Amino acid sequence: MKKLFVTFLCIAMVAVFLPAMAFAATTTEVGADLNEAIASAQNGDTLKLTADITEDITVPQGKTVTIDLNGHKITAVKDHTITNNGVLTVVGNGTVENYVKAKAALYTAPGAETVLNNGTFTGNTWYVIKNLGTLTIDGATVDQQDAGSSGIDNGYYGNLGNDCGVAYPASANVKLTIKSGYLSGGMNTVKNDDFGVLVVENGVFSNTSGPTILNWNETSIYGGSFTVNDSSKAVIANGSFANDADKGNLTIYGGQFTASNDGNNAIFGYGQGGKKGGAVEVKGGAFTGYVGSAADYPYTPTIEGGAFTNLDRETVVVNSDASANFVTEGEKIEVVGSVYINAALEELEKELTPEELASVKLEITEAAAGVEFKVPSGITVKNLTEENVNVNDETLGADQELVVKGPETDTPPTGDNDDGNKNEEPEKDTVPKTSDVNNMFPWIMAMALAAGAAAMLKRKED
Repeated sequence: MKKLFVTFLCIAMVAVFLPAMAFAATTTEVGADLNEAIASAQNGDTLKLTADITEDITVPQGKTVTIDLNGHKITAVKDHTITNNGVLTVVGNGTVENYVKAKAALYTAPGAETVLNNGTFTGNTWYVIKNLGTLTIDGATVDQQDAGSSGIDNGYYGNLGNDCGVAYPASANVKLTIKSGYLSGGMNTVKNDDFGVLVVENGVFSNTSGPTILNWNETSIYGGSFTVNDSSKAVIANGSFANDADKGNLTIYGGQFTASNDGNNAIFGYGQGGKKGGAVEVKGGAFTGYVGSAADYPYTPTIEGGAFTNLDRETVVVNSDASANFVTEGEKIEVVGSVYINAALEELEKELTPEELASVKLEITEAAAGVEFKVPSGITVKNLTEENVNVNDETLGADQELVVKGPETDTPPTGDNDDGNKNEEPEKDTVPKTSDVNNMFPWIMAMALAAGAAAMLKRKED
């Protein structure tokens, strides 16, 4: 009976796993006719290229497949290079290109899902990538070679009915998530269009003609590097038509943003032809460039946190619990938000030598009640507010200055002390002048901001 039971148990286990064994994902090498290989593939299969393919590829609805470029190239004949109606993942080095008029290297249809883990997607006649479904970029390169079109268009382009034969909907679910990758070129590197939801977690964005991102609907940026050259007027642009398809809501939680003209031009621009409305909120990030707006801007930026080389407080709304200037030789960076100020101070203490810390001055310009500043030894602190501020659990009065020392060499604040005495300033040659501090400072600040953002944004939105 015992042997019979064991035999029956073995048979039962084989029966349980038989469906999984029968339909286990496989890898098939493909050297020609990729469409036929997709049609023959089981859901979950990987198709690994062994040669370059010249063919218009379509993934049917209901099909789940992975294409491994394996160092090869897919080139279109007369349509989009890849049209995805199902669930598609692209892996492996290689290229997907399109030079057919008004066609994309990749088109993701409504309801379809695409994940790009590798590969280079390029073209020069239309959008390189058009997304009307769900697209995730995590490691791919998108290179737009034409300044007349955006690199990626996420969403519908106006109520014109010309989006890949798909009629303009009353509402839609269109989402692009960028986790990592290299995206460059185009009128806009990424255009978040009608009904589009764009989430940028990381990545390297650059442009030679226009902004790295133009948002018309809903965009959230949590990290990444965004750089434009002198032909680009702004790093990020935002527009609105004040409707459900084009809300014009842009929120920045982190990232590094560098304007053209050696970081002297504008960070923010706006979409041409839009209406008054929309919202730009900055909750974190490092901004090298002019942060402000003008009378013709359809929105007024709201600043809650971040680091800025040129923050125009007259044309933005600053809504935060603290602000301070980090000053070193030839550099001044304004940091908004106590969480970012303290994160920057913590990072500076980790990264700089005591001699380098001695060349840093912290000018506190705003501080709400209850805000505490944790300042490393060696940094000079100046209170430019009209109220007392808390520095290392000690009170620093208005217009007072303090050189933070270790516990054995505490120095009382200078200024209008009760006894009327003032501390002597150190000899100039006792404060090292290190050019490396100037070079490192913006990058250390960016690192500090990233640390602050990570601590602040545990409730990251979808």
